[in-house]
Amino acid sequence: MAKSSLSAPGTSTCLPVEALVIKRSLNCYQNDKGCPFDWEPGGEDILSPCLTEADFMRRV
Repeated sequence: MAKSSLSAPGTSTCLPVEALVIKRSLNCYQNDKGCPFDWEPGGEDILSPCLTEADFMRRV
């Protein structure tokens, strides 16, 4: 498993803002599964919302 880009909460290297980002990210996205295909780009969009969220959570 890849190492997180952020410090682990509760460690001496974790800044308060990092702990808040981690906590809020897990609250909002931890249980997301099965991203709807309706959210995917239709040709005029560049980024996939599903893949963007997955990449963000990979870093947390």
